[in-house]
Amino acid sequence: MPEHLFKTYNNGVSILVWKVEESIDELLTRLPHSIVEDSVFTKIQVTHLQTEFLVGRLITGIICDYLSIDYQGIEKDIHGKPHLANVAWEMSLTHSQSLVVVAVHPSQAIGIDIEKPNKKLKRIMPRLFTEAENQMVNGDLVMMSWFWSAKEALYKLYGKRGIDFKEHLRLNYSASEFSGEIILSGHKSSHNFLIEQIDNYYLVIAA
Repeated sequence: MPEHLFKTYNNGVSILVWKVEESIDELLTRLPHSIVEDSVFTKIQVTHLQTEFLVGRLITGIICDYLSIDYQGIEKDIHGKPHLANVAWEMSLTHSQSLVVVAVHPSQAIGIDIEKPNKKLKRIMPRLFTEAENQMVNGDLVMMSWFWSAKEALYKLYGKRGIDFKEHLRLNYSASEFSGEIILSGHKSSHNFLIEQIDNYYLVIAA
């Protein structure tokens, strides 16, 4: 069974993690025929991106079924942020090479990102993170993946263009708390992070 993890946290966020093992043909047999004609899907030419799209639709329907949400598909707003069609629940999607994750919350904007610790993160930390954030990480690859995913999750939560990762997304980490802020002209919000280890990956949830 490709389903790897279903979980609901104390803050109301529910996640479904799926290990991708199906072919595109297998996925299409589990989805409505209309998905083949979806305007987004028809523009995707790369096989693994087609697979990620289909798995994302499949598992979103599954988590909605688990939570008794009336799943009518996924729509994107003018900024490209995905939303559940015709229901008030908030959602976010992320994927790695072999995992696709969907998260939902009944009312609160959320963002998720999954990463595996990788040395390439060392090259981007100085460019996208403040001096204070780099000092908090202190060269630790695992923490780098947490911090990178935390900023990605905040970006998805905010869901609008014009975000500068270094200027507008700020992180704070201590032994008791991992939190962040989105700070722009006319907007300031604070958010807490949850971290879930999945195999060799770390999923970060912003809410």
